[in-house]
Amino acid sequence: MLRFRVSDTGIGIPAERIGQLFTEFQQADGTIAREFGGTGLGLSITKKFVEMHGGHGSRARSGPGPLFFLGPVAHGGGSRPMSAKTILYIEDNEVNRRIVQDLLKRTSYRLLEATDGESGIEIARQERPDLILMDVQLPRVSGIEATRTLRGEPATAQTPIIAITSFALTGDEQKARDAGATAYLAKPFSPRDLLGLIRSLLPEDR
Repeated sequence: MLRFRVSDTGIGIPAERIGQLFTEFQQADGTIAREFGGTGLGLSITKKFVEMHGGHGSRARSGPGPLFFLGPVAHGGGSRPMSAKTILYIEDNEVNRRIVQDLLKRTSYRLLEATDGESGIEIARQERPDLILMDVQLPRVSGIEATRTLRGEPATAQTPIIAITSFALTGDEQKARDAGATAYLAKPFSPRDLLGLIRSLLPEDR
């Protein structure tokens, strides 16, 4: 997966204008077009390219030296239909993410990733994945709290969520299920076990 980060040293973008930046024919300041030119199409076109390649869109940061995020974008061997069922994996451990990447690259599923609970909630809201793999021990917002938050929102209230934990303690599974997890998996487990559980909740497109 590729993720692009672009920053500059400009005067910045007012927070109230952030939401309009990826809209066609919109600029942060209309006077800029008169002084420097431009049509307000650059970011909206870029966003469309990202989404065409399986990415989840774009966002920007306000303040001096704005920062833009584009992606993640799938790349590499093979292609998947854009209608492929989507799995969001929320996991802060890079090794674990790579294991799941390798596991799912041989399937028809499309994989999205987040590295903490807060960004996972944001991506789930934007992308509405068909299934979520939720690590329980996450930075910023825990997997339990992220699950509870998503269960409280209509768009993700029925989305299958598999809670995954490295440190299975007595009562952990019940806590995850009380928060709204559909299934629970404690490490260590085999990739075959995980894939079997995913397929039982979200059959592959053939």
